[in-house]
Amino acid sequence: MCPFKDVIWNRKIDLIEGHRAKLICRSGNTYIGYGAFPCVGEDENGEEVDAICFDIDDGSSVTLTENDIESYEILD
Repeated sequence: MCPFKDVIWNRKIDLIEGHRAKLICRSGNTYIGYGAFPCVGEDENGEEVDAICFDIDDGSSVTLTENDIESYEILD
């Protein structure tokens, strides 16, 4: 039996993964691109936390934690 069968994924970083999205960050930055894959980021206390590598349409990428993202819109 799969231990994750009944898990509800409601974190923004989980919902963005595998989708084109528009992200509005708490820093004021807005990114449009693709939620590429989960990774490890750093929170405001310097602790390692779950994050997402987000490939921006301009060819760059950014690592974002759950707390970095104010809101998002799935585009696909």
